[in-house]
Amino acid sequence: MIRRSLVAVLLLPSLALAQSAPRQPERAIRRDIPLTNMIRRAMAAGTRDSTGRPGRNYWQLWTDYTINARLEPATSRVT
Repeated sequence: MIRRSLVAVLLLPSLALAQSAPRQPERAIRRDIPLTNMIRRAMAAGTRDSTGRPGRNYWQLWTDYTINARLEPATSRVT
């Protein structure tokens, strides 16, 4: 019984310190981007904002295609 009490007395302080120890700060990650001439032009035109996301004048070309195809297994021909 004395042995268990001794172990408990010796372990409790180390457990308390492990739980209350401050966490290590997260590694700093560089969040800025180098401003090249192309990025400056895109920001001036309004197609990108300062974070690199699409800006108010951003646009994309949208196209829908319909493809009609037929496979002839006997000849392995696609038309």
